[in-house]
Amino acid sequence: MNSCVIFDTDVGTDDAMAFLAWKLVPFKPDYIIAEHGNTTLDGAFTNARILKILLDLDARIVKGVDVDTSYKSEDVNAFHGPDGIGNTRNLLIKEAIKKCGSKEKYLQQMEEHIDFDDFKEKIRDYEEIIYIATGPLTNLVSLLKDEKLIKKFKHIYIMGGGINEFNSANDTEFNFSKDPESVHIIINSGLDITLFPLDLTNRQYLTPADIDSLSSISPYPEFVEFLRYNLSSNRKYNQINGAVLHDVMPILYLNPVFKKMFKTRRMLIAVDKFGKTYVDKNGKNINVVVSLKKNLLFIVLTCVFSELCSQINVKQ
Repeated sequence: MNSCVIFDTDVGTDDAMAFLAWKLVPFKPDYIIAEHGNTTLDGAFTNARILKILLDLDARIVKGVDVDTSYKSEDVNAFHGPDGIGNTRNLLIKEAIKKCGSKEKYLQQMEEHIDFDDFKEKIRDYEEIIYIATGPLTNLVSLLKDEKLIKKFKHIYIMGGGINEFNSANDTEFNFSKDPESVHIIINSGLDITLFPLDLTNRQYLTPADIDSLSSISPYPEFVEFLRYNLSSNRKYNQINGAVLHDVMPILYLNPVFKKMFKTRRMLIAVDKFGKTYVDKNGKNINVVVSLKKNLLFIVLTCVFSELCSQINVKQ
């Protein structure tokens, strides 16, 4: 089967850790689309290209749909910092230049991307599409407006929404609150959707002791900084004493070994005008991930940071 894997991300600190988690998946994304959300579209686009270089990902980077937003880089979602990645971008750029061997080669690789329209043309050649979204759903809705593409979507994995837990105004989840109209379209599309809500992702986090342990073995000091910034923000904004990596969960679910450790439930999910998701008898039948093995996040990141990914059976 000629299939395509697409990772759509707004590249906050937890999205950045999701980039790292791809090391644990038996297949890799063919395309990574930058999305507005945790930072501006331009900010996410820059972050995605830098992380691709640092982690040697073969995916092609796509700049997503430009939207008219009311926020600017200096005041967008203070949770992840103005650059979306905990004020680490300058550190990442230095590491990326080292990786490339020179500033000139780094700049050359940063130019290697395609625009959204060209991307849409290229994915028409695939028989099926697997789509992972960890930010707002603006890009996905734009793709689904193309009748030639909509029938190609085999699975859509979305980090977003909340059944009983919320982290934004009007009892919404952050990603869904940024583009509620798109959420409504996707949930009601009839496509095969697996949802990873806050009720799941808030339950699996790294404690300060976990982060210290990972720091002692990590060959990726910049990724430890993502964890520490995320921890600090969760203490400040959510009263959670841990780093909550919402966007790592859909990536781990793609590993057939880890997938067995997640529990799912079919739910009738509806969406209101603010992007709030809730169970309703008139909602759409959606696959919702409700729990997973305790401490799985710490276990898998220990494997990644110890560079022991090969010891995990990732064969399909």
